[in-house]
Amino acid sequence: MEHEVSQTGWGSKLGRPLGIVVLFFLLGPPIGALAFSTIGALGALVMGQSGTTAAMIFHGAIVGIVFSWFVGGFQAFIAGAAMAIFELVTRRQSLAVPMIAGLVAGIPYMIEEDLGGGLSTLLLIIHLVASLGCGLLVKATWKPMPPVPASV
Repeated sequence: MEHEVSQTGWGSKLGRPLGIVVLFFLLGPPIGALAFSTIGALGALVMGQSGTTAAMIFHGAIVGIVFSWFVGGFQAFIAGAAMAIFELVTRRQSLAVPMIAGLVAGIPYMIEEDLGGGLSTLLLIIHLVASLGCGLLVKATWKPMPPVPASV
């Protein structure tokens, strides 16, 4: 089956990459906040904290969803832009590209805030979870771009 090439101009060329970036920006930070609350609460239980402490961590981070764009918006934007650019260039979707971009974008934040080893590791895992979740949503929403037709 042949793929039709849209002739509608810039909107069709930029709509898909823009959609990928918007999806990452809108959904990445809340996914990260949910991952933070879940992993943080489980970590508290594993480290021997009481259930009450774990519940406070979980609920506190859930309330933090409102502020998640201030903390993770930049990293989500970078991860989404990386996935969109990679797809534009290669016409393939990759989950590794946004995960790596999210990690790289989050490292300066961890260095600037001088977080301890445990919290830094937790934040790295959260960046991976959020970018993987968004990447999977992109793959479920948009099929890979069709190959460029050969010139005649």
